[in-house]
Amino acid sequence: MNSQNSPIGLFDSGIGGLTVLNELKIRFPDEQFVYLGDSARNPYGPKSRETILRYSSECAEFLYKKGIKLLVIACNTSSSVAIPTLKGMFDCPIIGMINPVVELALQKTQSGSVAVIGTRATIGSLAYQRALRDGKKDIEVYPIACPLFVPLVEEGIFEGPIVDGIVDRYLRPLKESRVDTLILGCTHYPLLRDAISRYFDRPINFIDCGFATGMYLENTLAKEGVLRTSDAVRETLTGSDVVTEIGGASNSSTGDRFFVTDGLDRFEELARLILGKTPETREQIQAF
Repeated sequence: MNSQNSPIGLFDSGIGGLTVLNELKIRFPDEQFVYLGDSARNPYGPKSRETILRYSSECAEFLYKKGIKLLVIACNTSSSVAIPTLKGMFDCPIIGMINPVVELALQKTQSGSVAVIGTRATIGSLAYQRALRDGKKDIEVYPIACPLFVPLVEEGIFEGPIVDGIVDRYLRPLKESRVDTLILGCTHYPLLRDAISRYFDRPINFIDCGFATGMYLENTLAKEGVLRTSDAVRETLTGSDVVTEIGGASNSSTGDRFFVTDGLDRFEELARLILGKTPETREQIQAF
C-alpha cells in the first residue's frame, strides 16, 4: 500500500471511464488520478473471457507501476470478468463497478424490478444478475445487452434519430414492465442518459456507475487510511512554487495523468466534453 499522497488509478476500454473519473474528481477534489483508456483495443464487450482477462491484467499492471494506492476498474466488462484475477495479482485495493452499483440499485427500487443494460460480455457474465439476487432474493431482473451503445459514444453520437432508433430496438421490452430502476451497466452509457430518459413515459431511477463508485470509494479510502486531505495536499506543496488547477482541485505540478493506447486527438475532444477541459498531462502509448 502506497501513501495517502499516491494517486488513484482508473482504466477503461476507452473514454467511458471518464464519466466515472468526473464524478470522483467532484467528490474527491484533493486526490490525484492516473487514467488509462485502452482505445486501441476497444470495445472489450464482444471479446472472449480470456482476452478480457489479458487486456485487464495489462492495463492494471501499467497503472500499478505508476505507484497507485488504489485501482478503480472503470469498465463494467472488466469488472464482471477480471476482478478475482486482478485481486490475486496486485496488493492494492481494487474496486469494480458491480458491487457499488448493485448496492445503490437495491436501495432505490420500490417495485423490486430492476433492469440492467450493458455490453454482451457484462450481461453474459451474469455478474449483475447474481449480485442483485444475492442482495434481494425475490427481485425481478431484466438484463439487456446493448452492444451498439459503446460505438455510438466513442463516435460522439449522443442524440438524434440514430440513437433514438437503437434505444427503441434494445429497450422496447421495458416499456410495459414494472421496472423502476435502470442500471447503466457500462461507463459509456451515462452519455446516452438523456436519450434513454426521453424514451420512457414514467419516472426511472438511473443508477450511474460514477456516482455509486464515489460513495463506495470514500468508505474504502477511509478504511485503508489513505484518503488524501487538503492538509496532505498543502504538505506536499510545501516548498513548491508550481500548482496546477485541474478539475477544480489544487494538485502538485504533476497533476492528473492521462494515457490512451490510440486516438489521442479524439480522446482530447471527448475529454473536454466530459471533464469540461482538455487534460493537461496526456500521452498516447503503444498498446501492450
